[in-house]
Amino acid sequence: VGTACAVPLVPSTRTERALRVGSNKTILGLGRGAGIRGVSLELGTSENLVLRNVALYDLNRGELEAGDALNLQQAQGVWIDHVTFKWVSDAFADIFPGTAGVTFSWSLFDGGTDAECGGQERWAMTLTDAEVTVHHCRFDQISTRAPHAEGAAARAHLFNNVHSNSADWTLGSACLAQVRVEGSVFENVEAVSR
Repeated sequence: VGTACAVPLVPSTRTERALRVGSNKTILGLGRGAGIRGVSLELGTSENLVLRNVALYDLNRGELEAGDALNLQQAQGVWIDHVTFKWVSDAFADIFPGTAGVTFSWSLFDGGTDAECGGQERWAMTLTDAEVTVHHCRFDQISTRAPHAEGAAARAHLFNNVHSNSADWTLGSACLAQVRVEGSVFENVEAVSR
């Protein structure tokens, strides 16, 4: 937002751990506190995936742009339900061209972090020429891209979400992307869209 933060430079080692998830798989957290710590999930071109009742957290915490929690490259038929995203150094989800039939439901994108200036994650989700539905999710303390759609083939349907405590803009679209927003709540948000 045009301000600079004085942050001491501290040497650290970036973790490159990734779990590649193949087609026709379900990752289901059993019991309270189920989580995947410090690992990026690479969904690639997989089909028919379910990720449910887990936390994806602590991925290169304290670093910037050092790994996404979820990476979808032309994945098809993916359901992400009751997932908590927290302390991720880059985006919570990057969704690339050709990905379709992806649904995020009842999930929490918690952007509170000491690594970023202002204590907020810079972005939650970018979808490029992909088709995504996001409903009943909460985006909290995310500066921008909660989510951001770009490209003429991008289609995003967002409904019944809560966007809270954003120091910048929360929803974005560019390059002919189509975004439909319904029944959502914006609390303590600097700007709704860009």
